[in-house]
Amino acid sequence: MNDMYKSVDWESLRSEIEVISQAIEVLQEQVGIDDDGRYLLDIGDPEQLRINENLIRLRRAKSNSIQKFQDYSETSL
Repeated sequence: MNDMYKSVDWESLRSEIEVISQAIEVLQEQVGIDDDGRYLLDIGDPEQLRINENLIRLRRAKSNSIQKFQDYSETSL
């Protein structure tokens, strides 16, 4: 088995993805979503702009964590 695979803390990586997902859900609720799944963002509201920026960062972090998980999974094959 690949040494990199052995050294990966799979539980921490899964937990990281879960926590980020939960944070995204909380922020999405704060902004609101219409019936078509679009965010109801008031671009004139600094608070909502900050929430949107945080959503962007969290989605990027989640994507990176998922990619890391997939990369490690592929090396285990």
